[in-house]
Amino acid sequence: IAPRERLVRLQRQKSRSEQLLRSVSLLGQRLATVTSIPEIMPHLAVFLGEIDARAYFLALFPSGTVQVPDQCALAYEFREGAVLQETGKPMSLEGFLSHSIDSTPHSIGGASLSSDYTADHPVSRSVYQLVAGAEIPGIIVYEVDDDVLPHMHTSAVFLANTVKRLYVLD
Repeated sequence: IAPRERLVRLQRQKSRSEQLLRSVSLLGQRLATVTSIPEIMPHLAVFLGEIDARAYFLALFPSGTVQVPDQCALAYEFREGAVLQETGKPMSLEGFLSHSIDSTPHSIGGASLSSDYTADHPVSRSVYQLVAGAEIPGIIVYEVDDDVLPHMHTSAVFLANTVKRLYVLD
């Protein structure tokens, strides 16, 4: 790579990193103001749009959970820039994981796909357990670019602490 191209690439990476840091910081500030679980979702949608997330699924566990339970409530589903579901739909944890990990978008770039990606479009989704102190308020499954992964972990900490705070206030 030519030196000029390398400098341009480094500048782009720095700019992207700063934008991601701002987005996570703003999410944390916004979550500090919510007074109910449903109030989280619009802030989450804005954040996911800013970081170009391809998929995000949130399941919540009952208040005070300290061991991962067999049941959860699907609280949020976001795919390809659209909120598909905002409910408290109860389901098994196995069903949630199967739904969130195995589901794929119906199209990429306007092209129709079958239920599985091809080798050209592999699915790589991450699973992250939300932890706040000794409690486990939920779990998230998400699909983002590699450079966003550290920022997703920070956002998960904000989300976990917000859910725990709301459970305590309830």
